[in-house]
Amino acid sequence: MARLSPFTDVTIWQATRVLVARQISFTFTTHYKEFPMSTPLLTTAQVAELLGCSKSLIVQWRSVGRGPRFIKAGGYVRYHQDDVQAWIDAHRTAA
Repeated sequence: MARLSPFTDVTIWQATRVLVARQISFTFTTHYKEFPMSTPLLTTAQVAELLGCSKSLIVQWRSVGRGPRFIKAGGYVRYHQDDVQAWIDAHRTAA
């Protein structure tokens, strides 16, 4: 590929850099607006505290398919607050 001039290469490089920065900014802004976190994600320890049991019990329930639904991403386990509340409501007994 023939080079036009050093000035042209720098201008193309700068324009590309600006376009990439705008795309990253647009993508972040768009995704943030589309997926707002209305309720927080809880850790295993927070769920255990909320339910009044040990963290190891929550881990045991998760390993056998019991307990609240969970999200696992990148090695981290999180519980959506709505899923924990739904699990609590489903296990409510009549007095």
